[in-house]
Amino acid sequence: MTNQQFGLDSPSPGMRLDVDTALDNFFFGDKDEDDFASGNKPTIKLNDDQENVWTTVQNALQRTSSNTIFVTGDGGTGKTYLFNAIISRLRDMRIRVIASAYTGCAATLLTGGATVHSVFRFGINIDENYTPFYASQAYVGGN
Repeated sequence: MTNQQFGLDSPSPGMRLDVDTALDNFFFGDKDEDDFASGNKPTIKLNDDQENVWTTVQNALQRTSSNTIFVTGDGGTGKTYLFNAIISRLRDMRIRVIASAYTGCAATLLTGGATVHSVFRFGINIDENYTPFYASQAYVGGN
């Protein structure tokens, strides 16, 4: 089916070909970016422990090897606040970030968050011998 068959305009050829612009619009084309551009973005304050995690993230970005950072803490200690601060700071650096969580409730608390299942396209399959397929060539898997 085409857009014309539904009475819709065709996308401009330039728009379809400019993948980088489309990705930038996806990752950075939101209200936060508008606030940042206009100078209205508030300064994010972190406590000492949160700053240590942020420093760890920055150091991990300098390495080319795979990195895993595990953050733990009791409820109400500022983990979600920290994650949103990290997401915001990375986006300010024009680094593309995908925030995901296991549940929809948790995902709604993250800036631009989505469930792991929707981000990585995991479906429900009741076959006990089924192994989820995820193409590493897909955007999320490859980046």
